[in-house]
Amino acid sequence: MAFAGEGAANHGTFYETLNAASLWELPLIVVIEDNMYADSTPKSVALATPHHFQRAMSLNVPSFLVDGMDVIDVYLATRKAVQRARSGGGPSLIEAVTYRFRGHFEGDGQEYRERDEVELWRVMDPITRLGNRLTKLGVEKERLENERRKARERVEDALKFAEESPYPEPSTALVGVFK
Repeated sequence: MAFAGEGAANHGTFYETLNAASLWELPLIVVIEDNMYADSTPKSVALATPHHFQRAMSLNVPSFLVDGMDVIDVYLATRKAVQRARSGGGPSLIEAVTYRFRGHFEGDGQEYRERDEVELWRVMDPITRLGNRLTKLGVEKERLENERRKARERVEDALKFAEESPYPEPSTALVGVFK
């Protein structure tokens, strides 16, 4: 499984990879995180089609267009792609239409988009949407808050561990890279 932004999906190597995966029926799953901006370039001025999945289909790569802000939608498409890969069916592409609330890098002034745009997307925050869905299904809000707290603690613990860990030995650079 490989992840790329919509900007990376405009590079020639991206299509060379998809073409080879299709020809050789490789179990590759490509996820394009389409947040509508390659760095600061709007997709509308860099892509001749509305969506990348349309181009992948021309390479005989089954593709899914999903709401990247909907956890369930992403999960269902991923499950189909994984089943296809594991059964020898070859590659799949998932284009997840999503949004990045922050800039492309630290210090990004984000002059290329309107501030109102960020707020319009914020109401579709995936964690909030999933929480609302679970509440409607009967999960108590206290339980959801407890799970969020535990998740934040796990992230904070992992960050602390990473920051306090020594740098790895250069001789271990390839350990776990190849199967």
